[in-house]
Amino acid sequence: MRRALIGLFVFGLVACNAILGNEDHYTLVPATAGSAGQGGTPGKAGAGGDAGQAGSREGGAAGVGDEAGSGGVGDGSEAGASSGGSGGSPCVATGAEDCFNGKDDDCDGDTDCADSACTSSSQCVPDSTGAELGTLIQMGSSCPTGYSAVTLHRGLVVDPYCTGCSCGVASTYCVTSIVGHGTFACPSFTTSGPSYNMFSTSCSAISPGTSVHYYAVASFTDCTASGTATPSSVQWTETGTFCKADRVGKGCKSGLSCVPKATSAACARKTGSTACSGAYGASTGAVWNGGVNDTRTCGTCQCAGGYGTCNNAGIQVYDGVGCGGNPVALPGTEGDNCALPFAPGSGRVVGAPVATQCVANVYPSGEVKEADPSTVCCQ
Repeated sequence: MRRALIGLFVFGLVACNAILGNEDHYTLVPATAGSAGQGGTPGKAGAGGDAGQAGSREGGAAGVGDEAGSGGVGDGSEAGASSGGSGGSPCVATGAEDCFNGKDDDCDGDTDCADSACTSSSQCVPDSTGAELGTLIQMGSSCPTGYSAVTLHRGLVVDPYCTGCSCGVASTYCVTSIVGHGTFACPSFTTSGPSYNMFSTSCSAISPGTSVHYYAVASFTDCTASGTATPSSVQWTETGTFCKADRVGKGCKSGLSCVPKATSAACARKTGSTACSGAYGASTGAVWNGGVNDTRTCGTCQCAGGYGTCNNAGIQVYDGVGCGGNPVALPGTEGDNCALPFAPGSGRVVGAPVATQCVANVYPSGEVKEADPSTVCCQ
């Protein structure tokens, strides 16, 4: 009888031992998706499962004694929260799709150019490292919506004079000069001694001797200047407009960017002089310039007169000073008189002067050069 009781007691312990889970591979309680493991007996509470993945997950085995229950292990593909874990933040719609901010504003899963709401207003164009994306149009045309105009020039043309000066006639008179031959042959262009100027407005003291060479009479106009001299304006032989994309978005294939739609060819603008190649291989010609560096300054206004015609012109020389005494008439054309009856002491010009135009002739100091060079290449 005692043996039977002992045997029954041993059998009971073995059975309890199996039921209590001393076998590692027994799972007493199946868990829902990603649930925490069951608490041990009498150990501490089972640990929560890892951040859940999609699909059902096995729960952890119950702990035994002092051990905690293990967390569940899943085999899904993407996040789905299990007990004790956390998933990704959900998309929060902020309004209609903004086609150029790189965001899925309406939470339909599509960004910028990839969103059907942007089909009519945007397009994908090739990227260009270090360049502004846009399009080139003729000067005077308007840029498409979403683009800002950048005015470009080439072929610098600058008037070499300063502007802002006005010129008027101060006086007009007839003028010539006379010089002696001395011991040189006459007639000839070989002369000796100083040349004496003579005018229609006054008597001039002269001493050329009796063998003289005289020059043709002409009129001369003195001018008066007024105004403020300023550098002349800059001119260009060619001007165009580069329409720069105000914003560049996403939603295109690799190597492309989302820009506002335009009907003209897509272009890229780079600083300096570079060769066109790749997606933007079409050159638009010589380097463009954004403006000039101008260091020119102008001084005081000045005007230049000029020589013109003196009607009924002639020369009178006198044997006395102050155009007194006996006169001798010489023609108003260039020539020689090799035997004057006396050595003239004074002379003057006769005739009616014809005024010439007065012209400003102020030149600037400094220089003007092209600035902000860039190259525009298109598809």
